[in-house]
Amino acid sequence: MGAAFSNEASNIRPYIVDEFLKAHPVDGKITARQLIELKQLDSMRVDMGHLCLLWCCDTDKDGLYTLSDLFNVAAFFTEAQSLFNVKTEAMAPYLQ
Repeated sequence: MGAAFSNEASNIRPYIVDEFLKAHPVDGKITARQLIELKQLDSMRVDMGHLCLLWCCDTDKDGLYTLSDLFNVAAFFTEAQSLFNVKTEAMAPYLQ
């Protein structure tokens, strides 16, 4: 995945940064609760409380989430949307 963003994902990058900073990260990381409480864009609604998604999002598996983790999730969903040609809210069956 990495930080390779499509045009859509790169357009939401500033939004992700703003929401991350609103959560008041400590040492550049937020907790799962803070991650779940982030305000989502209507165009990219994702159940961040889904345990598998939380596990996959946490690249170093320490239970805390960095800005890079959030960028990776956004890139993943953008790529998955184009692969499956579906909107984010219709992706649940593909991801589970």
